[in-house]
Amino acid sequence: PDLVGSMECIRIRIEAGELVERIQSKLKILQIACDQITESETLRSTLQMILAVGNVMNGGTARGGAVGFKISGTSDVDTKKPFAVSDNKLARIKSDVELPGLTSRTMLHFVARVLRKHGVDLDLLNLELNQVGVACTLSMEDIETDLEKLKKDAATVEEFRQDLEELEGEKLPGLFAFSAILKNKQNSTETMYEETVDLAQDTLRSFGEDFEDVDVRLGIWLTRLLCLVTTLGLADEENHMADLKQARKEKAELAKKRKEEADAKHGKAKGGDGQGQGEAGAPQSLGLMDSLLQQAKIRGRGAANAGANTDTYYDTSTTEAPSMGMSMHELAKHKSMKLRAANAGDGDSDDSESSDSDGDWEAE
Repeated sequence: PDLVGSMECIRIRIEAGELVERIQSKLKILQIACDQITESETLRSTLQMILAVGNVMNGGTARGGAVGFKISGTSDVDTKKPFAVSDNKLARIKSDVELPGLTSRTMLHFVARVLRKHGVDLDLLNLELNQVGVACTLSMEDIETDLEKLKKDAATVEEFRQDLEELEGEKLPGLFAFSAILKNKQNSTETMYEETVDLAQDTLRSFGEDFEDVDVRLGIWLTRLLCLVTTLGLADEENHMADLKQARKEKAELAKKRKEEADAKHGKAKGGDGQGQGEAGAPQSLGLMDSLLQQAKIRGRGAANAGANTDTYYDTSTTEAPSMGMSMHELAKHKSMKLRAANAGDGDSDDSESSDSDGDWEAE
């Protein structure tokens, strides 16, 4: 019997430290999570905004004018998992508010947009409640089971110490010290457990929940709170992506509109080439080369018109009229040739007369 008791005490001594650490660490996480929940200003702002939206939705009905709502009623989830937007009951209510870019419009997306508009930072909310995700995976039942084991182990060691001392007839300092230490660990852990339960009850009651209600056990309540926070973040992200999509669409439409306007303006400018000219005949809205060519054409037409208006001379002494439009020089030359031909045929005129005649015509 002494051997069996000794082996059991050795086992307890090996496992006791780890058991106490496991229980106390879980309780500490729950305490931190409860403190984060009650101290988070962002959470309070979020819940107030959800309440305000709900009262607007339910205005004029028996549910309107509510002073609060239960977090446990925002979803049906009981265990932590990768949450989806649809896990939140607000995502099952269609919104009449226009939400550009979203294929599905729900009250959850509307609430997330309202929160963002009023400066509620959902990323900060997740940071302020960073221990809630860990806490909701813990089970108070598991903690209570470990605590009962610790009590039993402490009682086993104390009972073995008393039996062995009675058998030996003297105190055993080593075994006595271990029993006393284990008893102290048990007492401190039990105290910590009671403090955690009281803190959890106060936290749940401050949010209108009942800790004794089987449907809102601490783990389930923390899980539903985490679901609410997580799904709001998911809806906010979907809103952000929808906003980016809408912005890209509007930018593309604006670019298309500007291109169409530029093309129309360019086409109008091309259609007006060569039509508008100034008073002096200089072309307007032409390129440099086209302008120079147009000026050259205008000058050419001016010169031709000037030549057509030159005075002409007609010799009435001859029966053959020269071509109309001859210049003065051309007319003199034509007359000289006629005189030479006449003199050669008659033989009465000499070269000096011919020369004088030429000179006279040239003088004219």
